[in-house]
This record gives sequence, structure tokens and C-alpha cells, in this order.
Amino acid sequence: MFYNSKNKNGNLHCKAFSVWLVFISLCLNNNLFGQVHLFYEDKGKRADTSEIGPIFRAAIELEKRLEAKALKIGRLDLLEIGDQVYAVARGRFDVYKWESGEWKNLYKGVLFGHNFYSKNFVFQNQIYSFGGYGFWNAHGQVIKFSFKEGDWELVPCTKDLKYSLAFKVPEGLQLLGNESIIIDLPNRSIEHYEPVFSGEWFKNRCNQKDIEFERYIYFPHDRPILIFDKQTHQLYESDLSMMASSYFNPQRLAFFHIMGDRLSVYNQSMDTVENYHIEQELREKYLPVSASRFPLNNKLKIAGLGVLILIIIIILVSIIKRSRTKSSVHHKTVIQQILNWNDFQISMSDLDVLLNIHHIQNPDTLKFKRYQKIQEINRIYQSTHQKMLVIRKKDTADKRRYI
Repeated sequence: MFYNSKNKNGNLHCKAFSVWLVFISLCLNNNLFGQVHLFYEDKGKRADTSEIGPIFRAAIELEKRLEAKALKIGRLDLLEIGDQVYAVARGRFDVYKWESGEWKNLYKGVLFGHNFYSKNFVFQNQIYSFGGYGFWNAHGQVIKFSFKEGDWELVPCTKDLKYSLAFKVPEGLQLLGNESIIIDLPNRSIEHYEPVFSGEWFKNRCNQKDIEFERYIYFPHDRPILIFDKQTHQLYESDLSMMASSYFNPQRLAFFHIMGDRLSVYNQSMDTVENYHIEQELREKYLPVSASRFPLNNKLKIAGLGVLILIIIIILVSIIKRSRTKSSVHHKTVIQQILNWNDFQISMSDLDVLLNIHHIQNPDTLKFKRYQKIQEINRIYQSTHQKMLVIRKKDTADKRRYI
């Protein structure tokens, strides 16, 4: 990732030469070539289907145009700022404004591919994109669209964050999964917190097919179906399929209209296919999930592994110390026996007995063990007497061996 030198804040740009490489890498990832989903996060301005119908049909045509550029976007988010509607596609930096019955692209750059599986959202009348995958890298960066520059800027405090499940909170964005962090967007700072549930389950499902409501996050792509309460951090589950027939949408026949904690699903004729109120669904079909059912997160696993490794090291060090102590006592005994020897010379066979290696049958092994023990004896003796105790004498008949 590079930054435009013309902008003091550093406008976000990806590596230009990687456009075709991104295409190849995405071809290898079948998940990115699934169904395209159209989501409209409505703040209550356009509840009339006659008004959102043209936006929906134009969004389908926009998605088809983006597909013609050889990249599948997976999801097209329609976001509101005041009375204006914007369309942001995952995997692209394009920001389209709905104006005079058509989509006008506000993005002035030419690069893309940095943020597949990103989470696009509005905070304090600004368009943001969190995380995603691109250029063989999953990241947790937050970028903000500059309407003045027609380009994206990096939120500095998020430069090194990891890809995680993200959901909106009053401070900005909260992460669960690889990171347990609240991103304070107004103050450009991050704050760590202790999650109630382990992030192991969430980190592999980050912002792929989840639906975020005002208070809840809905995960319809696994069994059991899960709903996460953002306020209490309680998780709920159900074996019932709430809306799988509409959600897995191969012909792009459904349009997902989110209003607060309600969801309406329309077909291309803007006929209502399904209506849902999440709180009602929770009361009738869902049960709370205990946090104990979830595996330990990576941090605790690593901590546990670290403790286990530390215990093993302590045991090994203790064994080595005992072995060295025992060996040292034996060598000191041998030293005393040599000092008490009735002659200044000792034969090799007698020395082998003192060293307790006379039982070794293999001559090469015996020779090596004898050398090791003589070295150790001399090291101990020399530490206190500044001279060696045992000096080997070569055989005058055969200079290759000692006697």
C-alpha cells in the first residue's frame, strides 16, 4: 500500500502493478465468486418502496457493470448520509452517489483490490471502510473517503490492526476476533477490552455474510444460526433458518432493506418476500449461548502453551543440574583416588576402572568416553590448582596411541 504524496494526510493507494495479480488471486478464491447481495441501510428516509425501487434496480445494473470489469464484488452496500444515497462495493474504492436517477462515481483514483470482504459504513456523515483482503494480505485498517479529494485516507491508529469482525458502536467501531479493540474514530485512538466470548469462532467469519442491525448482528450462513447483541454482548442461537432462501441469492432476485432492527426483503418487482423484526425473532426462536461453549481464544492458547513450555524447560534444567551434580561428585571422587595413587604413573586399564568405563566393549566408544572424562577431570582440577591433573603419555612404539 502506498500513499499519494500530493495529499498531506496520505491518500490510500494500492500497488498499481498488482491489478492483474489480484484478479488471479481472487480466481483462486471461490468464496469471492459467490452471490452478490444488495444491502440498503435506511435511516427511515425512504420506507416507501416506490422510492427505493428505482435505486434497487439501478444498483443491480451498477453491480453488473462492476462485474464486467472482471472482479466479483460479493456485496454492494447502499449507505445514507442525510438525504443522499451512496453505493460502495467491496473490493473497489469506487463511491457512487445517487443523483438525478443515476449513479455518479466520486472516486477519482484508478486502483482497487485492497478491501475485499471489507465492512463499509457511515459514521458522523463520513463513509468508512474497515479491513478486508487484498494483495495476499488480510488487514484491519480503517480508511475514510474524502469527498474533497475523491480518494481514501488511512485512519492512522488502525495501520497495524488485524482483520476482525467489526460492528458499529457510539465511539466508532468495535472489533471481535483477531482483535478485541474499540476504535474511537473522532479521537483517532484505540482502546482494548476483554470480550465475553472468545473470538475464535468470529475471526473466520469476519464481515463476509453477516448483517448488522442497529443493535444486533445476524449470522445466517452457518448452523446454528447466530445473533449477537452488540449492547450486552450476549450470543443467541437457533436451528431454524430465518431467511436462507432469500439470503443465498444466486439470481440476485432479493434486495435487503435494513431499518433499525427490522429487515424487509424485496424481489425485483419490489414485492415483499419476507419481513423480520430481530427482537421478535429472538423471543420466539432463539436461546442464549453460554460463553463456556466457545474454545479459548488464541491469546489464552498461546499463554497456556507458554506455561507448558516453561514447565518443561524447568524440568529439563532440573534434570541436567542433578546429572551434572552427580557427575561432578563422581569426578571429584576420581580426582581424590588419583591423588592417593601410589605412583605418579597410572596405566590406561587402571584409569578406566577409576573412571568406571572399563565395561565398555567397543574400543572407539571407550576411547571417546576416556577422552571426555579426562577433559572434565582436568577442567575441575585446573579451576582450583591452575594445572592439569592427568597428562597422557604416547606409546613410544606407536605414536598414534596413548598408554
